[in-house]
Amino acid sequence: MDNLSELLKNFSNQKIIVIGDVMLDKTVVGDVSRISPEAPVSIINVNNEIYGLGGAANVAANVSSLNGNTSLFGFTGKDKAAEILLSLLKEKKIEPFLGENKMTTLKVRVKARNQQIVRMDYEDNSSKEFSKEILQKMQTKIKNSKIILISDYAKGAIRSEERRVGKECRSRWSPYH
Repeated sequence: MDNLSELLKNFSNQKIIVIGDVMLDKTVVGDVSRISPEAPVSIINVNNEIYGLGGAANVAANVSSLNGNTSLFGFTGKDKAAEILLSLLKEKKIEPFLGENKMTTLKVRVKARNQQIVRMDYEDNSSKEFSKEILQKMQTKIKNSKIILISDYAKGAIRSEERRVGKECRSRWSPYH
């Protein structure tokens, strides 16, 4: 346990970059009391909607929870989901550098009595390129960072060229190689 506490102590305030597919998670929670007369499906009486950080944003939140000084690079849209996501990032003290040239990836889970009924995905998986301004910020942050985390969910932030580089890095430095 001493190794873990020492590792966490050393982790505190380290500059860490997360690059990847930023997502917003939404969970709709309710109760089922009847079946729809329109189709044989449950009718959910919604009690609550819960938002959380997903994908690379969740990775950044985990780093931040360990007191890492976290910067996040990825993509969102100019939409309501992006507004909510930015608010959550601010609460977690994560510094965002987000291109706004695609819709914000939103994962909606519907739960009734703690059972997930369905998941709906709103996403644009096309590859995007960071603006020159964001790339310059990324280069500066990379030079001053201790750790760089790549969080790839195949939603377009990490293009095929970067994926090949990641595979090469894993093959060279993996403890399982």
